[in-house]
Amino acid sequence: MKNDLKRYFLFCFATFCFTHHSTAQSYQNIQINYQTRFQQQLLHLDSIYIVGTDTFQIQQFKFYITGVELKKNNKCVFKEKNSVHLINLMNPKSCTFSLKVNNEFKFDEIQFNLGIDSLTNSKGISVGSLDPTLGMYWAWHSGFINFKLEGKYNSKKFEFHLGGFRNGFYNMQTTKFLKQHSSTINITFDLFEFLSTIDLEKTNRVMSPSRISVELAQKAIKNFLFVK
Repeated sequence: MKNDLKRYFLFCFATFCFTHHSTAQSYQNIQINYQTRFQQQLLHLDSIYIVGTDTFQIQQFKFYITGVELKKNNKCVFKEKNSVHLINLMNPKSCTFSLKVNNEFKFDEIQFNLGIDSLTNSKGISVGSLDPTLGMYWAWHSGFINFKLEGKYNSKKFEFHLGGFRNGFYNMQTTKFLKQHSSTINITFDLFEFLSTIDLEKTNRVMSPSRISVELAQKAIKNFLFVK
């Protein structure tokens, strides 16, 4: 009887300690905002932008942000679970999301991927942000489209569907920024600078995994900029 009573009190004490520790923890929301700019202007789909004698019109732009991590002194202090976000300019709400982070965690860097990793690709179609009805999936052997950009250049159409994870065409790219701890992180994509790296007269349609799609993905990741 005494042993049973002792075990009962020990159980109650352990439960109290665990509950007290759990409730004592507090969390903060780190908001991440993505913007797309064209020559210092906030991009609006279907608007016409004139640069010299050239005209640009962006009709569709969306891409996957995955694997979001916060780091301190180059060590990961927070890694988002199920970290997949489809940023779609046609849906402004998709351009903002939050991370629920323990208040004890401090960071000085953010890291993320542009695109879907090979493991997720190999699993095939899914739900949520990976739902194939969202227009970002080719097929099981090609995988997801990481980056989709469509528009017109001097009235001629261009289409860039960048993705792939097999046969040397691994398109996912990673970048990181130094960022002192704060509750808001603003990141912009400089679309004009990206397009300036491409000869649109010669290269205006990339629709499947290839060497050129990898090269364009490498150029794209360089045009994400941290905004103070």
